[in-house]
Amino acid sequence: MSTMTTPPRTWLAGVGPAPDSDEVRDDRCWVWSRGADGRYHDPSGRHHETAEGLHARTDLVEVIR
Repeated sequence: MSTMTTPPRTWLAGVGPAPDSDEVRDDRCWVWSRGADGRYHDPSGRHHETAEGLHARTDLVEVIR
């Protein structure tokens, strides 16, 4: 039996710590990837947000990896 715990894959907006992952998906199914600047960017590169901002602004954030 393993005693390892796995971190949660989803966060509700404004609840708990912001995600700390290279890729996350929001409630609109947009995939956001962390860039060299430390902010998350959508695939088009037109939208960017900090982890805290993305977490606070969307209803749900899911960790992809």
